Amino acid sequence: MRALLLGSAVLLGSFSGTASAATAWVSSNHIQVVDLDTAQIVGRIPLQEFIHDMQFSPDGQTVYVASSQGFRVASASELRFTSKVADGGTLAVAVVADGSQVATLTKAPNAASLAARKAGAPLPPSTVTIYSTLDMGIVASWDVPGGSRDLAISAAGDTLFLLDPPAGYVRVYDAAGAEVDSIDVAPGERAANGHPQALYSGMEVSPDGRRVMIPVTSETASSIIDVDLAGQRAERVIVQDLGHRRRIQGLAWDEDGSGVYVTAVNHVVKFSDSGLPLAWQKLPVNYVDVAPVPGAAETVMVAPTFSSKRRSGGVSVVDAQGNVLRSVELPDMSPFHVAVSPE
Repeated sequence: MRALLLGSAVLLGSFSGTASAATAWVSSNHIQVVDLDTAQIVGRIPLQEFIHDMQFSPDGQTVYVASSQGFRVASASELRFTSKVADGGTLAVAVVADGSQVATLTKAPNAASLAARKAGAPLPPSTVTIYSTLDMGIVASWDVPGGSRDLAISAAGDTLFLLDPPAGYVRVYDAAGAEVDSIDVAPGERAANGHPQALYSGMEVSPDGRRVMIPVTSETASSIIDVDLAGQRAERVIVQDLGHRRRIQGLAWDEDGSGVYVTAVNHVVKFSDSGLPLAWQKLPVNYVDVAPVPGAAETVMVAPTFSSKRRSGGVSVVDAQGNVLRSVELPDMSPFHVAVSPE
């Protein structure tokens, strides 16, 4: 198990430690590709659309990109988009373990959502679509509650998990779109209208598919909601208080599933089943997303504001002892998301 991140000064352009043999794709309204061994930018892919999510195929050859204007496929070797599969604001993407299918979550058009809010009506439904990666043809598609934020798909592709923040539920669907279960993930008492009194920051399923972690922030606490998907615990849902009220921004499982890294407003922590006490460590910049480096005891973190004076973003690689091994400043980008290539 990797040790708790302990923090360190950011060293621009420094290099030390074991080579990771990986690249990180970091994004805001375009993509930059960073060689994690050298902390050098090795490619840029223009887009001019805010990118909500990115996922590599298991073989590392393809990157699936969800943006404010559509769902696209990119070549990892050619560093370019090869196709735009669908239009519409795509919020999340998930890939089956064997790479044969990819699922997306697309919200309703902004005009329809705005009209519903003005009328005090329920949000129009969002859409889940499952594609075959062989030809990007649609395998299945169905409506889901409006305001849904994130999704994950089981390794076999037969179960899909959807985060529905307005209702405070994880909804579970089979591959044909039938809802087969719903899991209450409200961290405390609900409001008079039945809605949860918390902000959700996505969800992450463990590498073995047995658990899902959902970070939430309320007026009184920041928490991780730990959901048992495999029926191995007496309590299906456990709320883990993280000991502060900073909004949680990034969360990622270790490659081996031994614990999760959490970033929250200039702080980072790692915890596992051992639980409390948690020692939050302050960092020099605000890292908003985090991802493990496959095959190495290293973690990648991205910051939209690396230097306020220079108005730059940045990417850092951190080792298991909490040392920043190498970083790169991005003068023309404020990254919010990171995806790391497989081994």
